[in-house]
Amino acid sequence: MPAPDKSRRVSIGLLALPEVTAGVLYGLYDILSSVGVAWGELTGDPDASARFEARIVGRTREAFACTGGVPVAPHRGFSDNETTDVIIVPDLTVALEADPRGRWPAAAEWIRGQYASGAIVCSVCTGSLLLADAGLLDGEEATTHWGIADLFARYFPAVKLRAERVLVPTGPDQRIVTSGGAASWEDLTLYLIARYCG
Repeated sequence: MPAPDKSRRVSIGLLALPEVTAGVLYGLYDILSSVGVAWGELTGDPDASARFEARIVGRTREAFACTGGVPVAPHRGFSDNETTDVIIVPDLTVALEADPRGRWPAAAEWIRGQYASGAIVCSVCTGSLLLADAGLLDGEEATTHWGIADLFARYFPAVKLRAERVLVPTGPDQRIVTSGGAASWEDLTLYLIARYCG
């Protein structure tokens, strides 16, 4: 892992689709947005500042409801063509008998483009299905929620699935990071803070 560069704010795109759960999406947004800020407020440190700039990215900027009917108003859309340092795909609500391949073509294309532009791409829980569908996990180790391990292995046999692991950084320069169960977003958040902030 390279030494953290504390001189600049890291941009993070949180992918929002109708299938994401609000708890993970907004939990990631809340914690990542407060890194560096909360410390200054608690200690009075005048040099403390936000280390991450978290933004919710949707297919468009148009508001929609995610799982449970919770409203989401994306800050950016795919067509804004902004590059981001880190992309995170939260967990996705999927039926256990459904074929996930080709389900999110616009999102898969956007993720591939971000990865090609240098972004680190991460997933939480079932969000790894989208990374697999985008082709980023072929030949790589990855994890996912244990409850969809069989479905994942059936539709994405080229991925070296390690469902017993909570966090799996992989690929060149560890630019792909998958995390396991639904609460693993907290492990992913700590990993990203350590990676970028020390």
